[in-house]
Amino acid sequence: MSNNKANINWHTVFWGLSLQFGFALIVLRTEWGINAVRWITDRFLEFIVFADNGSAFIFSEKYKEFKVIFKVVPSVIVFCAFVAVLSYLGVLAFIFSNLGCVLGYCLQTHPLESINAVTNIFMSGIESLVVINEYIDSLSTSQVFCVYTNGLSSIAGFAFVVFANFGIPVEYLLTASIMSAPAALVASKIVYPSETLKLCKDDDKKYFIATKSDRKSVVEAMAKGGLQGLQLVKGVLINILTYISLLAFANATITWFGERAGVKELTIGKIFSYCLWPLAFVMGIDAIDCLKVAEMLGVRMFATLILSYIRMGKYLSNKEKYNEYTAIYNNTVLTASDDIFLPNWNTTLENGILTDRSEMIATYAMCGFASIPSVWISIGSFVALAPSRLGELPRMAIRALIAGTIASYLTACVAGLLLS
Repeated sequence: MSNNKANINWHTVFWGLSLQFGFALIVLRTEWGINAVRWITDRFLEFIVFADNGSAFIFSEKYKEFKVIFKVVPSVIVFCAFVAVLSYLGVLAFIFSNLGCVLGYCLQTHPLESINAVTNIFMSGIESLVVINEYIDSLSTSQVFCVYTNGLSSIAGFAFVVFANFGIPVEYLLTASIMSAPAALVASKIVYPSETLKLCKDDDKKYFIATKSDRKSVVEAMAKGGLQGLQLVKGVLINILTYISLLAFANATITWFGERAGVKELTIGKIFSYCLWPLAFVMGIDAIDCLKVAEMLGVRMFATLILSYIRMGKYLSNKEKYNEYTAIYNNTVLTASDDIFLPNWNTTLENGILTDRSEMIATYAMCGFASIPSVWISIGSFVALAPSRLGELPRMAIRALIAGTIASYLTACVAGLLLS
């Protein structure tokens, strides 16, 4: 897929994958690395729980009956307000500028590409573009492609809150986003190598990321951050409503045609499960779960990550119930459709469960916004900030989608290698 194979900088490829592997080694195999991730995860979960106080005050204790609208939305609003305060105080600017320059120096990538890769760990794709907004017009085509791929290779900070409420382990989301930053740079620099080499040197101080000038106080930053969080989660809810409805319609249509062709219960998910089975297997997913995981990977690429993680949340919930049941009883029934029936509770766990290994690798593999709808949303964001780049972006769309997907899959492969 590379547009210039002869110009690939193998230093970037080698050190990018080495950084990714080194970080994975620390957080997955060393006791202090595992404890550090658990500590950060616990603090993060404690923080978003405080949003429940506001939900209970406004909506009463009945808010728990409507988890998405009355629990997820307030959590995102509070989180975005907190991030806005950190941005106003200069904390995020310090992290972005320094970590981005270190990453750029190690990988021999442009400072702005590296800074953008770091910001995508903490912010949504649109926000990370705003951070480097004044420099977008000066970027080369290769650098624009890299920024484009960065936004598709990881999930935004606010998405941690959304998916944590779906039951997805935050420690997997956190480590996957960080590991995907160098992987995104590697994938983009193979597909679209840089025309020239630009390192972080003294003359790059002009790329220092300042705090946002339109916020004059902490209170204003907090208020605007909360409103921005509301706008973000509004888009998420609209996407969930739209995609679930349209996916159900598409499945019903395909099933109708499938029955007339002699194929029973044909759905988009079943088609994906067979097409992407080899990729799931190569990443290290247990063979018994490859069809299930491949289906989620397909839905993530062609529809949205949200639907995939909703399905993953159901598998995790099933696993919790299954473990609780088997700790008391020793009789379960596996049906032909992979459902698990719990006789003593008269309960059916639809679609069954995944193994621990499959759960972990699948969570890492799906941790990115590389999907067809996200590609076009990213183009819209780019055009809004830099209309002059409109002619380049559509030509990059498919390559960026695949490069972003590869970055997430590389992260899953590394996690699978080191999983004990």
